[in-house]
Amino acid sequence: MNPNGAGIQLDSSSNITVHDNRAGNGSTGIGVGYSDRNSIYNNSVANNVNGIVIYISDQNSLLNNSAGNSSNAGVSIYDCDRLVVQGQYLSNNNPDMLVQNPSWGRAFPSTINLSGLVFDNPSGNMRNYTNLSINDTVNFGEAYTINWTANESATPYQSFAQKFVNITPLSGTPSIDSIIWSWTDAELSGYNESTFQLWSYDSTGWNLLNDTPDTVGDTLSFTNLNPQSDLCHTREQHPCHQCQQLPDHRLSRYVCTLGRRERCEPIYVG
Repeated sequence: MNPNGAGIQLDSSSNITVHDNRAGNGSTGIGVGYSDRNSIYNNSVANNVNGIVIYISDQNSLLNNSAGNSSNAGVSIYDCDRLVVQGQYLSNNNPDMLVQNPSWGRAFPSTINLSGLVFDNPSGNMRNYTNLSINDTVNFGEAYTINWTANESATPYQSFAQKFVNITPLSGTPSIDSIIWSWTDAELSGYNESTFQLWSYDSTGWNLLNDTPDTVGDTLSFTNLNPQSDLCHTREQHPCHQCQQLPDHRLSRYVCTLGRRERCEPIYVG
């Protein structure tokens, strides 16, 4: 590939399949613009300024791709309607994912279906990763990022494999229609998943989001997650057993799942 350009670029193209490629050390690994009904799968992009960028393109599928070590976002989505992203692996990007319906777009809502997104730690060794699925209608002018993050303070409790994810609103008033946390049966040793719960912390205090896990599908879900809330600073203990709130001025939402052992997954927003 051209080290100063895009590894693969689709412009005003339709019904194209791009698969089993590697693109690195360029401005963009894979770019898709003004292109509809394309399938992009099993590609790996790394060490680019931008990982995968798709803009003003509809009915496309991104399946089982990976993006790592990007200077900017691993996957950037700008004004793409009926976009399907499945099995995307992300590690050590800045941020891992950007979702935006920008002011320079087409001024109507766009729908996205994201499933099985893996947000791995910067080492990329599939430890303390988070698996999320999202269905959302992104309104004109809205933008948010999703990123793997580490615990920013020493905590006296044992979290579930140190799983943390950061969701930050950038513009507008985004509200994620549906978001699902998933785990595997292999992770359940020592846990009673029937007792898992989701808790949220915002300006009103601690709120139970979901205490009915899907023990067949190994998921906990929530609808209409609004990542915007007042910034807060408190030292009070939150409802998770033997967990304490992280002393972080930026903490605005916090999600915990409880089991036989406590299982906490904070969400930093703000």
